[in-house]
Amino acid sequence: MLRKITRRAIVCLLVLILLLPGCISVFAESSGIMGNWYDIWFDLDFASGALVIRGDGPIPYIGPFAEDMRQLPWYKYLDIIKTVTIEDGVTAVPYRVFSFCTNLTDVYLGADVAEVSAYSFELSNRIERFEVSPENQQFSS
Repeated sequence: MLRKITRRAIVCLLVLILLLPGCISVFAESSGIMGNWYDIWFDLDFASGALVIRGDGPIPYIGPFAEDMRQLPWYKYLDIIKTVTIEDGVTAVPYRVFSFCTNLTDVYLGADVAEVSAYSFELSNRIERFEVSPENQQFSS
């Protein structure tokens, strides 16, 4: 009797383990993506198109070529991004990190951003507002 219960419990546990990641993935995919990338945390809300970047230090450099952009955690969603908020603590925006965001209209740089590399926003041609924190010592808007 105990052996049957144990076997059933193991089978149920295995089924749960196999199905649970799919449920979480579907939930995450339906509302947005979030996670960390080196020392940077990101959160992209699919409904609003808002991408928020937070952390301490620079956003990681991905490389000089367009195909390097595939390393970006939000690469598959470039056309969804409408706003980018880089919060205080993030110090640099590297080359191509927001390139080809074809629906990007608003950008906000936090107080600690000291470097925005060339082509960071390449072919993001719909930017209407580029706002910089009043506390930022390097840039102003």
